Amino acid sequence: MFAYLGSMVLVPLMLTEVNGLSAAVVGLVLAPGALVLAVLSPVAGRLSDRLGPRTLVRAGLVVFGLSMFPSLRSPPVPPLRPLCSACWA
Repeated sequence: MFAYLGSMVLVPLMLTEVNGLSAAVVGLVLAPGALVLAVLSPVAGRLSDRLGPRTLVRAGLVVFGLSMFPSLRSPPVPPLRPLCSACWA
């Protein structure tokens, strides 16, 4: 959780300073992740109580690993990499 929160401080700065996006666009880019987190946190808490945290961590690692495969096969597009990083953070 600490790494996630630490990256959420740096990602907006990187998107504005390095990529030159406006604050409004950065907010629109990061808003879906915040909404998904707000909706799924109670669900994940209930699942953790029912299944145990190890099962959820394993499932999360599998989903994260599978989400990396498209980026391995895609051509390098520098402006999209920070966006992908922000979505996967």
